[in-house]
Amino acid sequence: MTHPSRRTTRRSLAVLLAPVFALPFALASSLVAAPAGAAANDTAATAATCEQYTICVLSPEHRADVNGNTTIQVLAPGMLNVAARSWSIPVNGQPSQGKDDWFVQSAAPDAQGYVTLVFPAGRFPHGPTTVLINAWNSPAGDPHFTKSDTHYLQLYNTGGTSWAAGAPSAPAPAANMNLVFSEEFDAPLSASRTGAGAEYAAAMPWEADGAEFGDAHFADPNGPLNPFEVVDDDYLKITASEAPDGFVDPKGWGRTHIGGLLSSLRTDATGFTATYGYFETRFMAPPGLGTWPAFWLMSKNRVTEGLSSSAAEIDIVEQHGESISLKRSSQASHCWRCNPETNKTNVINSFTYGDAARTWHTYGVNVTPTDTVYYLDGVETWRQPTLPDAHGEMFFMINLATGGGWPTDLSMYDGNVDMWVDYIRVYEPTP
Repeated sequence: MTHPSRRTTRRSLAVLLAPVFALPFALASSLVAAPAGAAANDTAATAATCEQYTICVLSPEHRADVNGNTTIQVLAPGMLNVAARSWSIPVNGQPSQGKDDWFVQSAAPDAQGYVTLVFPAGRFPHGPTTVLINAWNSPAGDPHFTKSDTHYLQLYNTGGTSWAAGAPSAPAPAANMNLVFSEEFDAPLSASRTGAGAEYAAAMPWEADGAEFGDAHFADPNGPLNPFEVVDDDYLKITASEAPDGFVDPKGWGRTHIGGLLSSLRTDATGFTATYGYFETRFMAPPGLGTWPAFWLMSKNRVTEGLSSSAAEIDIVEQHGESISLKRSSQASHCWRCNPETNKTNVINSFTYGDAARTWHTYGVNVTPTDTVYYLDGVETWRQPTLPDAHGEMFFMINLATGGGWPTDLSMYDGNVDMWVDYIRVYEPTP
């Protein structure tokens, strides 16, 4: 097995999703229903593997490049209504800020469960795009269904309209601060396992060869399982995948998945740190059972003083893929080996728009001498007293792991899911 590319295929994962019958049909022009049965040229073997009451996307391949009107062929045995939607750019001068959820007219599959939709990619943002496909075993307009399924179709729009990439340039939580670090992923990624000879380390830096956690091995970006790719000099793609045949876990933990982590601090304790200030990233999370994307901070003394010393960990966002929709996010404050040791968590059960896997969101934290303030899409969501070790230098990490107490199963997506990162920025207070 070779390392997955954007064109590697995956299959859907069934979860229950609330109906969307109430969405306004005024938005229906963006995704156009085509006649059912147009996907009948799919092979009998593929049809045989598609279980009753599940969505199987026959084309395009998951993670495929698309441009212009793109035919989406779906097989949904037993379902009577299939719909699709995606987040678009603002239209008609409406001040939507790109938070338009465009809803397709529901289309009835044929007797075998085939249905075809046309996704007009040119009307949607350039770059990573997710089309959410829903199906129910009741006709359009009838909310009395007993079976439903949802499918996140990750695509890369090579056309479309460039919109909001790298935005916002000056977030409100960073008012009166100076930009001291900006990673826009507009050049090849500079990373190595320990950070030697590179900007980033590809594992947690408090062990000589890099520390790890979770059910996925954090692969060396210079090795055959490199999980990172800078796309269009604009985005970082981090892939979580099933390990190839013959893979031997270097930690001896018996893990069977590959993931990726970047640390701004290297194992020799050099690299980027900041004392106080606002840390922010913008990313689109992957779907998939057991995925674990995160953006977090650690105090530098975890590396310089070792694991026996106290340390501050600030989890700006963690998203555990207990279901593929990733509607929940958590934030945390950990004072490791403190007296007393403290571990506090804040759970966010919904987003103002979309969810973590359907569109872009920003995640940030402002560390001040008194409080540590957490943000989602620029809105304060939680506030905690600043931890003792967070008064010193802090470094950031961003990762796509798997596990975290939940089972991991990427087989429904043929073993590969992507996390897309737009930028990472750090602002420090004006002296």
